[in-house]
Amino acid sequence: MTARLQDLPFDPASLNRLSPALITSHHQNNYGGAVKRLNAIRKDLAAVPFATAPGFQLNG
Repeated sequence: MTARLQDLPFDPASLNRLSPALITSHHQNNYGGAVKRLNAIRKDLAAVPFATAPGFQLNG
């Protein structure tokens, strides 16, 4: 199961005093990066043999 990047649920231009480019960039960089990292962690965990894996590998 992979997480997918969701679009912003609103028009960034509708916010007062914040540039739409700033909101879009923040969404792509912060939220997009978190989604990519979550998918990478899920992929790594799927390959781990839990019965024989050392604790630090599972906790890290």
